[in-house]
Amino acid sequence: MKQLNFQNKQRGVTLVFAILFLLILTIISVFAASSSSLELKMAGNMQDSLVSFQSAEAGAIATLALAGTPADPFDGATLTQDPFIGFGANHPLANVSGGSDSVTVQLDLTAASLSCPRSVLGFSADLLACDHYNIQSNHDEVQKARSEVHLGAVKTFIGNPVL
Repeated sequence: MKQLNFQNKQRGVTLVFAILFLLILTIISVFAASSSSLELKMAGNMQDSLVSFQSAEAGAIATLALAGTPADPFDGATLTQDPFIGFGANHPLANVSGGSDSVTVQLDLTAASLSCPRSVLGFSADLLACDHYNIQSNHDEVQKARSEVHLGAVKTFIGNPVL
């Protein structure tokens, strides 16, 4: 009876399985690395977007904070200029991302001396007038996100409203 020797014939099969296993592991690793890289870019873009929005919002809120100060931009005149001109080193937006030059604020008087939304039963219903303002704040940082915030503001003062 003839004895069969399988040991010599099976040595190549193990090598083929090992190479196929390493190929599959390499494909999975490359896919995981590219997926992680894409997720990292998406997270960075989301962070840039949120920082830009917060900077634009800071411009609008800082404009509101000027009300009642010597630099009050809500004086009843039609304004289209930056309310922060002349602040210099004490600029309220100096610490935003990109610095104060990356945020532009425009203040517009949209309606002057209108009657205020008050109850007609109140004592001061005909004595007060309101100016309506639109605050537009833009944040633009090169190679990053851009954001724009619009905010409406109403200033109430004693006077005869235009009906």
